[in-house]
Amino acid sequence: MNRRTKKKVKPLFDELRDWLSVANSDHDIKTTLERFAARYGFSWFTYLAVNDANVRGLSNYSLDWQERYLADHLVVIDPILAVARSAKRPFAWSAGSVAPGWTRRQIQFMRDAAAVGIRSGVSIPIHDGYGIRAVATFSGSETEVDREIVADEFDLLAIGAYLHAFLARRDDIALHAAKCPLTHSQLECLSWLVQGKNNTDVALIRGISTRAVEYQLQAIRHKLGASTTVQAAAIALDRRWVSL
Repeated sequence: MNRRTKKKVKPLFDELRDWLSVANSDHDIKTTLERFAARYGFSWFTYLAVNDANVRGLSNYSLDWQERYLADHLVVIDPILAVARSAKRPFAWSAGSVAPGWTRRQIQFMRDAAAVGIRSGVSIPIHDGYGIRAVATFSGSETEVDREIVADEFDLLAIGAYLHAFLARRDDIALHAAKCPLTHSQLECLSWLVQGKNNTDVALIRGISTRAVEYQLQAIRHKLGASTTVQAAAIALDRRWVSL
């Protein structure tokens, strides 16, 4: 938190709700959240809706960092997200902190984030009966966060729940997607599956063997960090690489 803007910390939930009520476009929503984050001395905001290897959301992080996050499947090693999976309360974090059990890749993730200026923040886990659904984060370049912010636990949880309810129903929010890593043949293969064809159908349509189709699907799953073909198809649809 910027020490020069430090004031009594009280999440301005009503203000955020009023601002978002008149925000319609992706640009309006980003501007609103950026303005809200600035009220606490933060530079960035991020809302991530989590579904295994897939992730969608909204952020004003640099486009390079957003692209890298998606292209390198950093969602699977993101230590802040890992903490949020089990956390029931909002929590503060900083690039210099290392939690017990963090892997070398997670520690490197925090170093890489700090290198682009993301050095501290507050994250709000959003859970339901099926586990974690999303995480809302406000972050900045300061080395530490004013811990007073997370003392307003109930209000922060209310903000997280409201943001999730507001953003989850929109189909136009997405992180700045990385360039599609799939080849034309792989996209064609996946497109036919999305249209309801099975592996044998795709092989006949494309004039290749079923084994060749299975090989391509294996490569697709690996590139997208997906455990199943259904999940790979969902990621491709969400990022608009294929369509129904």
